[in-house]
Amino acid sequence: MVFMARLVYVVLGAFGHMGPKRLDPGFEVLFQAFSGLMDNTGDPDGQPMRMGAAVCDLGTGLWTVLGALAGLRQRETTGKGVVVNTSLLETAMFLLTTQFVSHKATGKRPVRHPTGSPRVVVFEAFDAADGRILITAATDRLFKRLGRALGCGDWAESPAFEGNAARMERHGEIVRDIQAALANGSVREWMEVFEAAGVPASPINNLAEALEEPQVQALDMVVDVPERDGMQALALPISFDGRRPAVRAPAPGLGVDNALLGLDDPWTGA
Repeated sequence: MVFMARLVYVVLGAFGHMGPKRLDPGFEVLFQAFSGLMDNTGDPDGQPMRMGAAVCDLGTGLWTVLGALAGLRQRETTGKGVVVNTSLLETAMFLLTTQFVSHKATGKRPVRHPTGSPRVVVFEAFDAADGRILITAATDRLFKRLGRALGCGDWAESPAFEGNAARMERHGEIVRDIQAALANGSVREWMEVFEAAGVPASPINNLAEALEEPQVQALDMVVDVPERDGMQALALPISFDGRRPAVRAPAPGLGVDNALLGLDDPWTGA
C-alpha cells in the first residue's frame, strides 16, 4: 500500500484475514455449520439443518460492496486508500446477532423454532385444510385482531392474554385453538379472513407459487438476460427513483475481460 496509497483494495475470504484458519478454503454450507447457523435452524427435536438460501455467499457480497463504497468514501475525504477485508465466516457470525444477545443474556443455548420464534406468541406456522399459513400476530393489537378473526373474542378482552409474557404462559392453549380453527378452512379462505382483519399472515409458498404472487409480479422481479435467448434471472432488489437497474449484459465468459486488466493472451486457468 506504500506505493499505491490511494488504492482501495478489497479482499473477500473464507475464514477471515487472520487466525489459524485464515488460509483454509470453504463453501456456503460449511460456514453455516461452523458458525452455528445450522444449529439454530430446524425443528427443536430434530437435527440441525442447512438454511435454504445461500445467506453467507449473498450476505458477504453485500458487505463487500458496502466496504468498498466506504473505502472509496474514505479516499474521497482523506486522500488515502484502505484494505477492506470481508469473509463468509464473519458474515455467518453476524447473522446470529439476535441469538448472540439471547445467549449472552441467559447463558443458555438458543432454542430452535421450525417456523417462527420460541419467544413470541403468535409467531409461527399452522396447518390449514390444504396447506400451511404463517401468522405473525406478535403485538397486543395484532393478537386481538387475530382473536376476533378466529372467533376467540376472549383473547381481545381478557387480561390473561395481555402482553407477550402472559401469552407465552398459555402458548400451548393458544396454538391448539388456532390449529383447531384453521383446520376448517383452506389457505385461500383464511388468507382472505386475515387480510380483511389486518392480521399479518402468509401462505408458505414454494418458489413457483411465490413467482405467481401478484405482489411479486407487480415488482417486476423477473427479467430477461440480454444476448441469452429465453434466459431469465431475478432482478436486483433495489430501485432508484422507482426504477430498477437494468440487466445490461450476461455474465462475462472466461477471458472476456482480459483486455480491461491489460492482459493480451486468454486466461485459461481455473
